[in-house]
Amino acid sequence: MYQFLGITMLMTRNSRLTIEEHWSTNPLLNSPIYTTLMSRNRYTTILGMLHFCEPGPRQPYDTILSKISVVLNDARIKFQNLFIPHQKLCVDESIVPFKGRLIIKQYLTNTRNRFGVKLFVLCDVETRIILDFIVYSGTDTETQIIRDSDIGLSGSVVLTFLQKYYFTNRIIYMDN
Repeated sequence: MYQFLGITMLMTRNSRLTIEEHWSTNPLLNSPIYTTLMSRNRYTTILGMLHFCEPGPRQPYDTILSKISVVLNDARIKFQNLFIPHQKLCVDESIVPFKGRLIIKQYLTNTRNRFGVKLFVLCDVETRIILDFIVYSGTDTETQIIRDSDIGLSGSVVLTFLQKYYFTNRIIYMDN
């Protein structure tokens, strides 16, 4: 599994059009590191069977992100606990590039990566470290503050991010 995760992280540094091109024998695309670590068929088999939840039937109340919610929540907790932010914080939206098929994929104009998964992020302005994030999944977007017609989704996202920072003398930057 360590080799699988290492290969997956290395793939982000060596961009190709498809996963299979990383194992290509073409002299222009050849990267021998992939073939020495793991065969292409083994990698794609592991990728196809990788799950982060208990197997079994889905409950009717499950959300779109229920299969990876364990990983997302763990990442959020690590982001929140491993860094003490400075005074200036920023709330903004970001996009994680993704061109495959996904029901929550978004298209954002005027961005470098136009297609992908939209995130609402809370960042430290000085270090640009992400402190918290919420994955946008349409009407299923999970926030701790109940959405109200007065504040909408954006307002509830901002209030969810800032619950931990009430009365801590912080400066918050945001657009729109």
